[in-house]
Amino acid sequence: MQLLESFRDHRHVAGPDLEEAVAAKRTAAPALEVLRLLAHHRREMLVGAVENRSVVLFHRSLCYKTRAFWGYSRAWSPPARPRGRVSRTTMQISLTPDYSLLAILVIFVINYLVVRTFFLKPVNDVLEARDTETKTAEKLYEDAMARFQDATEKMETQLHAAKREAAHLRDRFRGEAGAQRQQMIDRTSGEAKQIVAEADEKLTSDVKVARDTIVRDSESLARLAAERILGRAV
Repeated sequence: MQLLESFRDHRHVAGPDLEEAVAAKRTAAPALEVLRLLAHHRREMLVGAVENRSVVLFHRSLCYKTRAFWGYSRAWSPPARPRGRVSRTTMQISLTPDYSLLAILVIFVINYLVVRTFFLKPVNDVLEARDTETKTAEKLYEDAMARFQDATEKMETQLHAAKREAAHLRDRFRGEAGAQRQQMIDRTSGEAKQIVAEADEKLTSDVKVARDTIVRDSESLARLAAERILGRAV
């Protein structure tokens, strides 16, 4: 109540001042800014006072719950001025818990169930699902890598076998080609020798025929020259 009355007093005090300042200096921006800052400072002071009051109330309620939990015989009250000697009966602590302990336990269990149902369980489900997905992905990756390794080994085995077979075929074809080449060389050499022999024989016969022809022609020419020189037949 004191805070509300102080707030009302500040509001009634700041209201006319603000209206008078605005009415007197409508075009003075610095003055308005100063007034705004003052109003903001007052609001912060009021909010701080309210917060301090709330903290005090919370502290009192916490102390009350603590005393109720440990079984104090009387409720908590603000500390008063010492009036004299305090009796020992008022400061005795009851070790037997009262019904507030059961209420606190019930509230704790309810809070635990609520937190577990609406916070811990969904988070655990998400974490478990993520862990399951991770393990499944890792297993699929390992299986794929194993299949890839097996396929690679099979391909390498087939490649080595194909290379060996290609080497055997190459050697066989190379041997067959060498034999065929030798046969072709031998046949070509024989044919060449035969052609050369035939050409030599033909050339020899042609030379002989040409030689005989030259001899006959030379004899006839000599006889003709002698007849012309002598003027008679020889």
